[in-house]
Amino acid sequence: MLAKSQVRKLLLVGMLVVAGRGSVAQLFAALCISFGCFALQVHLTPYKHWEDNVLKMAIELQIFLTVTVALVLKCLQFQTEATDARVDADIDVYDFVLIFSFFLLVPATFVWAVCAKRSMMLNSIQEDLSQSSGVTTGDTASKRRAIRLLHLGLSSNDDLRELAEYFGRLDAMVNRWT
Repeated sequence: MLAKSQVRKLLLVGMLVVAGRGSVAQLFAALCISFGCFALQVHLTPYKHWEDNVLKMAIELQIFLTVTVALVLKCLQFQTEATDARVDADIDVYDFVLIFSFFLLVPATFVWAVCAKRSMMLNSIQEDLSQSSGVTTGDTASKRRAIRLLHLGLSSNDDLRELAEYFGRLDAMVNRWT
């Protein structure tokens, strides 16, 4: 029977420790966990911006690929007695795959996400400047702009007041009908 302190350590450290350090079972458990995290990320898409969800999916995919390659290399380790030169060539290929996939999935996706979000912000700011410079737009366009700025985290106090008044009027209409 495990003592309370041992149970806490298992909960704090995680399930991967139970399988044995560096074992195939541990790598398989890590593979299952990383795949589960990737599947949950794809299914739930918990972040507000689509770009953030894509970045997180790319990172989860890189973790899954890294654990998969570690499992393959662990299995190749058992074959080293037969053909050392062939295994060394295979290891070099897996090293290249991991390096290439890392740069493709992590920094490149990060730069893409930052550029996409920057573009959204610049478009909203440009729209805000064109509206405040005297270009007349309808009441609906003004509310859409305020909602978009609120979504991006760029809303001003005037935008928040406009939205509060608008949603207050909607709330009053709904309460009148019920």
